[in-house]
Amino acid sequence: MAAIVFDVRSAERRLKAAGASEEVAEATADLMSEAVLFNLDALVTKDYLDARLDARFSELDARMEVRFSELDIRFSELEMRFKDIDARFEGTDGRINNLRTELKGDLRLIHALLVLLLAGVFMPQFQAWFGG
Repeated sequence: MAAIVFDVRSAERRLKAAGASEEVAEATADLMSEAVLFNLDALVTKDYLDARLDARFSELDARMEVRFSELDIRFSELEMRFKDIDARFEGTDGRINNLRTELKGDLRLIHALLVLLLAGVFMPQFQAWFGG
């Protein structure tokens, strides 16, 4: 820490040169000296401030690093869940396509049976109308 020097005698001389009486100059210089010494402990040096800021920023960086690591883990977990959901959808899509194919076959069979049924119901009527 740099030394702080307050020259009481220099302050007295300057006050006297400015027109203050010797008593006023001496009292003012003494008061200024006491004020400087009283507040000396409250002064912060650049080195001290730099060290404190470096420590605080290091703490902040460490906390941020932990938080970002936690977020990376959470995002990885979410990504795995989405992959699982995608796999389930792919399986569901396959089952839906199989059901669609089965339904098409069933509908063709129902259609053919309906045609045969209608033919069986209306055939005697057609024979009666057209003299068969």
